[in-house]
Amino acid sequence: LFAGLFIYLFGFSVPLTHLPQCVQDQGVNAMDASRLMSIFGVVNAFGRMFFAYLGDCLGGPYLLIFSGTVLGNGVAILMLPFCRSFASFAAFAAGCGLVAGGRTGVLSLVCCQLFGQQLASRAYASLCLAFMLSQTFGSPTVALIYDESGSYDAGFFLVGALMLTASLLFVLLDLRRARVERAAD
Repeated sequence: LFAGLFIYLFGFSVPLTHLPQCVQDQGVNAMDASRLMSIFGVVNAFGRMFFAYLGDCLGGPYLLIFSGTVLGNGVAILMLPFCRSFASFAAFAAGCGLVAGGRTGVLSLVCCQLFGQQLASRAYASLCLAFMLSQTFGSPTVALIYDESGSYDAGFFLVGALMLTASLLFVLLDLRRARVERAAD
């Protein structure tokens, strides 16, 4: 879980950090670029509630839902280099905000699912190291790529691919969890 989260979070803050400048590079004015962050935030709040509720309604497949949000986040970022208008950037901000909120809303439930209620808070606290370490390097790495190439595209492709890799790791973890649970029964 830690390794997958580390890989995923390497790119998580990249669009939050670089989206306003990227959008302005595409000719969108600064005021509209700042509105994208509001769209992201509002939809993010909805995603937090929606995906946790979805997990409850489906009987608790929280790790699979978590993997789906990471996959969605990766796909959204891979599509970002193809955005050229304010409307397409707004769609990106809404989609990315929704699944990013889902990740936030479901992660503590994943900790309960994998580690039990007694250890969930300790597991979540340990995962905060992944937040701190990986997010420290992701945005500066993309900034270096931008400085060298004059484009965010390669950086967005890099972090999108890393997110897809992390999603696969979470699916593999869920398969292992299910196998262990079946063996215990």
